Amino acid sequence: MSKLEEILKNTVIDFDTYFHLLRHFHQLDEEFLLKFSNQTQYKEDDIRQQLEKSGSKFRYSFANNPEELINNLALEIDYKAFYISTNENKTEIAIEFDHEVYPKGIGFDGIAAIRNLNEQERESIVKTDRDDFMIKKLKTKKNKTWKLNLILFKKEDKYLIATFFPGIYAPPFPNKEIHSEKQMEEFSKFWNAHVLISS
Repeated sequence: MSKLEEILKNTVIDFDTYFHLLRHFHQLDEEFLLKFSNQTQYKEDDIRQQLEKSGSKFRYSFANNPEELINNLALEIDYKAFYISTNENKTEIAIEFDHEVYPKGIGFDGIAAIRNLNEQERESIVKTDRDDFMIKKLKTKKNKTWKLNLILFKKEDKYLIATFFPGIYAPPFPNKEIHSEKQMEEFSKFWNAHVLISS
């Protein structure tokens, strides 16, 4: 069994993390939507608000709910390459999918570096609150992507899924309630130099 297979076959995820992950989907299949709303305190309106948030999104044809995506990842099919980085109890996995299998990409990258924007795009940036942090947003076309990032934390013999998303790697939004001073500085530096894209 490969290291990647070992990790993916021993993942654990809770309902709150499932809810967080919904922001990376355009839409959900009705069966999952109904099951999730019945099994949790989250109602359909809460779920639809998550789906409407700006950021990186998976194609519906690639995965139509988080549960399906996790199950498919464990099969290790259609990978072009993958990389695993471990630091203490945190594991980061970056997967690139085969371009020939997914000619339209697996999703859309919802992040762009401000330095790569033209003058008109920079003037169109707006600021908005997201998880108690003022982020920069830009309404423009998203680029397709073949990359997926998966962040996990090891607890005993299990790996707890923290998040996953398509596109370039991005740290969480700074939150002084849960992040150290060093993390706040690191995460703020990234988000001050990048924008979230909404189409």
